Amino acid sequence: MPDFLTPAEASRGLDSGLDTILGTPPARVRHEIGLLAQVRNVPADVYRLADHDVRTELVAVLRKCHNAVIAPTPTTCRPASTPSAPAEDAICCTAEPRRSSAD
Repeated sequence: MPDFLTPAEASRGLDSGLDTILGTPPARVRHEIGLLAQVRNVPADVYRLADHDVRTELVAVLRKCHNAVIAPTPTTCRPASTPSAPAEDAICCTAEPRRSSAD
């Protein structure tokens, strides 16, 4: 996956991550998509993400999806330790079950 779509800045929150996606230089977007194209069949339209206006549309859709699907679900996050990531570098988040009004 192109790294510009998974910025480290997203660890500071959704807005930081989406702002970083928008601010990615077009040359970097094209380069990272080109790297992906070396190992996957990438539709030509994907290169349109180098255009700031197209990334603006993508970010708007990502924000709408987040607001509709992720934001309404409460989560509990804790450090996670895995063989590949020490606890200080990893977080495990789990969705809390929704409670009905009868609970």
